[in-house]
Amino acid sequence: TGSAADASWEPATSQQEQREQKRQLSLCRIALFGLAGPPLQMTGNVAAFYFSIYLLEVARLSPAYVSVISFSGRAWDAVTDPLIGLLLSCTNTRFGKTRPWILGSSLCGSCLFLFMWWPVAAAETQAGKFAYYLLMHLVYCTLVTCYHIPYTSATVLLSPHSADRDAATAARIACELLFTIVGSAAFGAVIGSKRIATECGNFSTNGTADMLLRASEERDSYKLAAGIISLIYLSCGIVGFLGIKERVTSVRDSSESFASTLRRIGEVITFKPYVALMMAFLFMSLGIQTIQANLGLFTTHRLKIGWHMTFGFMCVLVVATLCVPLMHLLNQRIGKKKVFIIGVMIVFPCLLLTQLMEPKTLFLYYLVTSLSGVTISVAMLQPWSMLPDVIEVFYKRHGDRMEATFYSLYAFFTKFAAGISLAVSQLALWLSNYDSNACEQPESVSNTLRLLMGPGPIACLLVSMLIIICFYRVRPVDNATEEPNSQSANETNIHVSRSRVPAFSAPEGRDTADEPEGAGQAAANFGAAEMIESGAAEPPIGCRPHPRSCKIPRPDYHD
Repeated sequence: TGSAADASWEPATSQQEQREQKRQLSLCRIALFGLAGPPLQMTGNVAAFYFSIYLLEVARLSPAYVSVISFSGRAWDAVTDPLIGLLLSCTNTRFGKTRPWILGSSLCGSCLFLFMWWPVAAAETQAGKFAYYLLMHLVYCTLVTCYHIPYTSATVLLSPHSADRDAATAARIACELLFTIVGSAAFGAVIGSKRIATECGNFSTNGTADMLLRASEERDSYKLAAGIISLIYLSCGIVGFLGIKERVTSVRDSSESFASTLRRIGEVITFKPYVALMMAFLFMSLGIQTIQANLGLFTTHRLKIGWHMTFGFMCVLVVATLCVPLMHLLNQRIGKKKVFIIGVMIVFPCLLLTQLMEPKTLFLYYLVTSLSGVTISVAMLQPWSMLPDVIEVFYKRHGDRMEATFYSLYAFFTKFAAGISLAVSQLALWLSNYDSNACEQPESVSNTLRLLMGPGPIACLLVSMLIIICFYRVRPVDNATEEPNSQSANETNIHVSRSRVPAFSAPEGRDTADEPEGAGQAAANFGAAEMIESGAAEPPIGCRPHPRSCKIPRPDYHD
């Protein structure tokens, strides 16, 4: 062996680390990626907080119709997720894989969001209004999926570094929460003073004329508020198209058959770490969406403080935004799994307090909404912070990231769960005799809303926490220093860094001063092989159970 070959075994960590540091994402790129994130969460939260209220109080649809619209929208949204993911996997343009989707869907999706809140004169009957709002909601859900799946898939294409992906995810969540606060505040401020349900019994003797005038003003306020959100939606899409740069190549064989594609999808949905993460966040989404869908009605009809509804929403979102940097820091310090568990446990006392709250208890109301914001920050940050780690683990085993499939299937199950929660909530209101044409609701509606804010969400969040504790075993993987197929056969013991492989030295008493350069390291490697074969040392990762067929890895091997 020549000295040049032996020299290749020498450590070169400092030079390699310097090169890798230079390749990290700039703050500008991270900020631009984050600014492209708000459309889904902003429009989703506005719709979750206000759309059911709009359909019940302005469109005056029956709760049964609202239940069908809510479930159908989420179910259709869930069905389109894997389809969009499959189309995205086949996309390859000179603008990249994800950027054309982001631009096109933002142009159309912003318009459809506006139409959701824009009634037409032709739809005056219950059946006509139901058909119109159902159609608008389905098309909007399709377009927001066309934006969301490519954008979230771009996370793993931004950089091969886990730290970069975590920073981009934290920036994205912070921007989502910030713009969700701005959007929800603007929406609530515009409609808040025009909402009829907060002023039942306060109209003059000419009650019918006053009600018709206020109803017209309330409809117009929803149009204006939706227009503001649509402009923000479009602006974020343009920023995303111009600011996102895909630096990691996602390789896909253009000749791959449909059967092969289905086989790869099957590998994804049977990958145990992914299944555990997906089920945990499915139940978490089910609980959070149930709370979110009923908080406004709970504030109005149970606590009788409907004029505080927008302030309660803002309290939740402001606390969630402030907690995102803290949660990101805790992810680095104590681990993402522990942060998830702590975040879920905080909300349990809050949900129990809702069962004891009497009408017009402002202090407890704002205490509950403030503490709930901590859990909301975890629910928004952890899925998108933990999912890239699972994707990289899958890549180490199979050599293919399949990021679009991962994100689309995850969105499929969480949105399906959200649809179930919304549908169950509306059906419960219908069974409790909620009257969309009445200003005040019976006591049975108040009791139903109290139950919807307590036992159901608690059970869902508890199941979610138990799944993470018992079945999730993934640690962060840095793609810049790892290669595919280098993990243990036990897929729950996911990642062991090569830096943890013990270094072997030459035997004691051996004089290496007069030996050729590299001979000492070669002897050390030979000694390492002897120790592995004799059972005195563990073989490197990927070499079990046949250590004789493996070569000792270089101490600082890089792709």
